Amino acid sequence: MNYGEYIKKVLLESKDMGSYGSDFVLNYNLDINESSYLDDLFSEFADSNTSVYTDDVLKFICDNYEDVNDTINEFGWDGVGKSIITAGQTCEGEAIWRDLDKHRDSILLYMAAEYFFKDNYDDPVDEDKIDEIESLIQGNDYNKLSELVGDLDGLKEEGNLEERKQRRKRY
Repeated sequence: MNYGEYIKKVLLESKDMGSYGSDFVLNYNLDINESSYLDDLFSEFADSNTSVYTDDVLKFICDNYEDVNDTINEFGWDGVGKSIITAGQTCEGEAIWRDLDKHRDSILLYMAAEYFFKDNYDDPVDEDKIDEIESLIQGNDYNKLSELVGDLDGLKEEGNLEERKQRRKRY
């Protein structure tokens, strides 16, 4: 199996991406090289995936009436546009954002692997490299994607993660 197949099949199937993570990484126009913030991309995605048709919003409200009530309490009636429809849309958008945020590490791993292996899609998979990237992501708050790109580029240039950690300890 090559990296392209591994990223598309194994990472998407074995990592919990939540209800929206797969759509986010596969269908949303992501450029990890931009100096974007992941939270902003999550917000844009949530906004573009929130129901706009009244029937869909009303169905969401009926299925999630307690959450909609919590949203009204959190933002206030004025904050949700003084409308049950906009309250439902606000609640749905918040739910999508929270789902993406809950699965942040899996989403970042997919994005990082796409970036790291983009020039080597046809090479056989080295599981150790995937593990190194996963180790890099865990415990780091990569909201600014340019920071993740910098660390991935450093990983490419400097070799494996353990060697990098040892070099940092010496200095």
